[in-house]
Amino acid sequence: MTEINSRREGTLIANTVTGEVELDTLAEFVERHIGEWADSPVLWDLSGVNLEQVSSAKLQAFTVAMATVADKRAGGRTAIYAPEDLQFGMMRVFEVFAENVAIPIDFCVFKTLEEARSWLAQEAES
Repeated sequence: MTEINSRREGTLIANTVTGEVELDTLAEFVERHIGEWADSPVLWDLSGVNLEQVSSAKLQAFTVAMATVADKRAGGRTAIYAPEDLQFGMMRVFEVFAENVAIPIDFCVFKTLEEARSWLAQEAES
């Protein structure tokens, strides 16, 4: 079961996902909230997720679905914290899929939370 906790930390939206990832649940969450994140950097903490059941085909279908709502955050930045090798690798694949379907959001995957937050803070400073 996928559990998502979302909170605002100043201008940052911090989403923490735990459990077995169900991409449909994640897609519904994003579709429901993406409009609220239009002017905010977004951090996804995937350190507590299990991605073993997520195939690249499912991830690609998820990415295509996200492309239909991504314009609501066009030009925004999203950092993905994925410290485990499988998490990191799958999210790098997501980055490539997002580029291929021209999602207008700048994604970057990090193995440390500090690097992810630092990258998002750079946007706030510019």
